[in-house]
Amino acid sequence: KNPDEYSLATRFEGVIRRAAEKTGRNTVILVDEYDKPMLQAIDNEELQDEYRSTLKAFYGALKSMDRYIRFALLTGVTKFGKVSVFSDLNNLRDISMLKAYERICGITEEELHSVFKDGIKDLGTANDMTEEETKAKLKELYDGYHFNEDCVDIYNLSGLMITLDS
Repeated sequence: KNPDEYSLATRFEGVIRRAAEKTGRNTVILVDEYDKPMLQAIDNEELQDEYRSTLKAFYGALKSMDRYIRFALLTGVTKFGKVSVFSDLNNLRDISMLKAYERICGITEEELHSVFKDGIKDLGTANDMTEEETKAKLKELYDGYHFNEDCVDIYNLSGLMITLDS
């Protein structure tokens, strides 16, 4: 443990720097549900302020470590990015509604039916459902992400576990 890394932000900076130095390549960062702490405290202003302060410093590390970062993707369900949590970052680009990125945060229906074909059959068998009934149930439960008009159906299967056995 590095004694200079005394906070979440400085530890995050250290992880980014060491990853780049160890591999000789800039890091790629994925932060899923960046807004979860803020959403969990939505009715508690004091906790919101505390989270906002912690997250501001944490995400500020992205700015200070820019030379070590190749790409960062932050996902969430809110537009907290427009508030003080990201005030230190001036290089954020909201790609949520851009057609070029519509498939990036989920599985398309085509991918679901081809890659997980055997898993869907097994899931149906385990639940006394036909393959078509299983597909319809998956659509009902997990389809619904549409990041722009006329985009493909995007499934978020975070609550579903299907394994790919090799």
